[in-house]
Amino acid sequence: MSDPSAVTRQARPTLEAICVTSREATTASTAWMMELDDGDLLIVAAACSDPAFGASLVGRRFPLSDGTAAMVLQSGQPVALQPGSASVASDAIATAVLGRQPASIVCVPCADDERVVGVLQLVDRADGGPFGFDDLEMLSMLGTVAGASLVESGGGLLDVPSPEALGRDLASLADADPTRYAALARVIEVMLGQ
Repeated sequence: MSDPSAVTRQARPTLEAICVTSREATTASTAWMMELDDGDLLIVAAACSDPAFGASLVGRRFPLSDGTAAMVLQSGQPVALQPGSASVASDAIATAVLGRQPASIVCVPCADDERVVGVLQLVDRADGGPFGFDDLEMLSMLGTVAGASLVESGGGLLDVPSPEALGRDLASLADADPTRYAALARVIEVMLGQ
């Protein structure tokens, strides 16, 4: 593709489904998954009651030195922080994501073969209470699935070209290799149902 700025980065469906499932199962207000990317924490999937807000979180970066997520990524140990604790109030990533301090936090590692490749973090239970042991146990299992998915897919985000960029690339292909373009055009027509 000729223009990298003409690419949108979207969450992989499996990782987004893990965020949705974990949020619904724990009654959390918001869930997000981050992976280590070029020394930063990168949000690769998110879920909340407002799909547009969840989608807007994908692609946001945070320093590896910030928040509970950084501690979980580095230690490989899950963390559940209680409402009113100083740690909840000082979680820079959660505060930046929400635009306010969270009431409660749970964060689990996403690991594959004993190597932590990301974290799954949730905030604010619907009842205002803390995340419990059952939440931590279920999220830890989902973290294992997420870790395997992150490793197998080669990363959490999909690069999707804009329609304009794809059109330019197809036009370039038509000029450079008409035979390949014709084959690809037939596939696209079938996929579009035309």
